Amino acid sequence: MINKMKKKIMLSIFFLVVLSLSVLVSAKECTDSDGGKNYDLKGIVNDLYCFTGPVYDNSGNYLGDEESCSQTYFNDYCGADRIYEGYCSDDSFVMETKICVNGCSDGACNVGPVQDVPTQGS
Repeated sequence: MINKMKKKIMLSIFFLVVLSLSVLVSAKECTDSDGGKNYDLKGIVNDLYCFTGPVYDNSGNYLGDEESCSQTYFNDYCGADRIYEGYCSDDSFVMETKICVNGCSDGACNVGPVQDVPTQGS
């Protein structure tokens, strides 16, 4: 009888933990108009992150749950001979820098190869 009671208590605790974690579920969506690491085409990354969590007043009283979202846009751009390329990885925004051997204009490398930017000290 005691074992059955323990099982019921443990099962109840498990469901409460699962329920509380579901309140903090987040949604993530990242899109890239040029399809990813595409150095010869200007793209725009749209990164949307939403989550639901508890809201409290200044006294610490629980007011309920609320969804909150943050949206970021990034345009690929040039700086001298470098391309600053945005893309999505695991539904998150990432930016990398490459050297456009034939120059860069309007957020895209001119036709030609790209090279890694040398790290400092190398």
